[in-house]
Amino acid sequence: MGPLLHNEQLAEKLKEKGIVPLSFKELIKKRPGKVIIRAHGVPALQINELMEKGFDVIDATCPNVKKVYDIACGCEKEGYAVFVYGDRSHPEVIGIVSRLKNAIIVGNADEIPSQIPQKICLVSQTTKIKKDYEKIRDAIREKCMELRAFDTICAETQERQKSASRLAGLVDVMLVVGGKQSSNTKRLYEVCKNANEKTYHVETKDEIKKGWFSAAEKVGITAGASTPDFAVNSVVERLNKYITNK
Repeated sequence: MGPLLHNEQLAEKLKEKGIVPLSFKELIKKRPGKVIIRAHGVPALQINELMEKGFDVIDATCPNVKKVYDIACGCEKEGYAVFVYGDRSHPEVIGIVSRLKNAIIVGNADEIPSQIPQKICLVSQTTKIKKDYEKIRDAIREKCMELRAFDTICAETQERQKSASRLAGLVDVMLVVGGKQSSNTKRLYEVCKNANEKTYHVETKDEIKKGWFSAAEKVGITAGASTPDFAVNSVVERLNKYITNK
């Protein structure tokens, strides 16, 4: 149901094996069969409807995303208004708010309403940047009486961002490999770009330009969590050719 991960190359390989991404509207019209729920999760009502129609639902929702569901739903039952830091059009955020009665989505501190409830629970989309989450947390804390703030950003995502930022600061050119629609890859690109202006986001080896490395002695490479090994390896092979021929 939808792309399993935000990576076109992996999606093509899955299609070759008969695993085809379909929207909910397309799926619900088909005869019942096996349905894989994407790593980002989907709205709860859609899962229920698929099961009611007899589909065999294989839930591949990331455990870290499910943790956000549990925290947000638990706090709402205890009387807290739930704020979700994230991109309102991202499937993960759509899945989170679908399980809540009246969630408030904020993309940055400026989007926090001037008048807010006095008891608030704050959770984050798992692929966001920690320092941006902290800005929103601190801004909400100043406006309400009680805040339960949960840093639900994936620990691996945070470590990957820190490591990539450090590496970007040590090299002449930095490459970030991953899908152009991948949220965690785009965040990686942002943190690397902040550390090194000569940072480039590429999805495949064919997007690499030899001129990027004309004056470079050190080149760093990182990749998004959804980037398959074969995509990274192909970029490394292409880069080695450029370096060898300099």
